[in-house]
Amino acid sequence: MNNNILPSATLDAPVTLTLESVGGDKVWKFLASARCSASTSTAANTVFQLDNKHLVQNGLLIRKHVSLQGQVSLSLLAVAGIPHFGLSDVKELLLGVCADADETQPVFRPARVQNHYRAEALRIAAEMAALSEPQVLRMLNTMLGLPKDRAVCLHDKTVFHPLLPPPSAPPQTNPGNAA
Repeated sequence: MNNNILPSATLDAPVTLTLESVGGDKVWKFLASARCSASTSTAANTVFQLDNKHLVQNGLLIRKHVSLQGQVSLSLLAVAGIPHFGLSDVKELLLGVCADADETQPVFRPARVQNHYRAEALRIAAEMAALSEPQVLRMLNTMLGLPKDRAVCLHDKTVFHPLLPPPSAPPQTNPGNAA
């Protein structure tokens, strides 16, 4: 869950973030000083895109506008693409990220995201329980036919864990117990 990058859902119109909507002065200062990239300049201001690891992996896209007088304004352009993810979840995320601003720590996930992951895991487990024996054997045969170098995902984690010996393998006998 901590390594997964949530897909972003672009908002129809950018939402201007205020001191109250982000959770207070401490969070506002954190966002105003957060690491940025992709700046563009106009006659009136400079626009930056926040690239904090915790914000990006939670699907948030926040732009920081700095006027020539140094005033900072923030706008929210995209949020996590999970159902019912709203400003209260953005606020919870920002408060959690601000409380532990160290980007080397595991990614903070709001309660709605954690519950979404749990629900998806349960849904997948329920689907797996409904498989028939031929379907499971077909999946095992497919797994055994994969090249060994394809047994890990892009995070170098094992994709398939052996649950049973391969169906074509003869049962192992213990030479000491042979009759």
